[in-house]
Formats: sequence, structure tokens, C-alpha cells
Amino acid sequence: MSISFESVNNESWFKISDHDKLRPFFMSIVSDSNHWLFISSNGGLSAGRKNPEYALFPYYTDDKLTELAHTPAAKQ
Repeated sequence: MSISFESVNNESWFKISDHDKLRPFFMSIVSDSNHWLFISSNGGLSAGRKNPEYALFPYYTDDKLTELAHTPAAKQ
């Protein structure tokens, strides 16, 4: 993996080569309201409002989201 700067339309961007070789990683997206989103870099996600009882997608812990990312149950 390598990281470089690229210029597109006079704007600078990071370019991550061989990104498909990275191990999956977990992100928590936060907001200033009651919404939450947990997502794995390989596609598993869970989101909702307030707490797990109000999840829009099934609430799973980070290890399960990463494990189940390629199964339909994790994307419902």
C-alpha cells in the first residue's frame, strides 16, 4: 500500500494504491443528534437512533459487522 497526492481539476486528493489489500477496519460515524452509524470498511453496517432498540439495521458489535459483511443478514 502506498499513499500519494494527486491533482484532479486543480484540487489535491490523497490516492491510496492497493487499497483492496488493506485489512478491514471499523469506523464510528457520530452526529450532534441521536443518530449513530457503525460501518466496517468491507461493507457491514449498523445504524439507528438513540439506542440498539431503534436500529435501522440489525445491531451488531464491530467484530460481527466485519465477519458478516458479505452475508445478506448483515445488510438487511
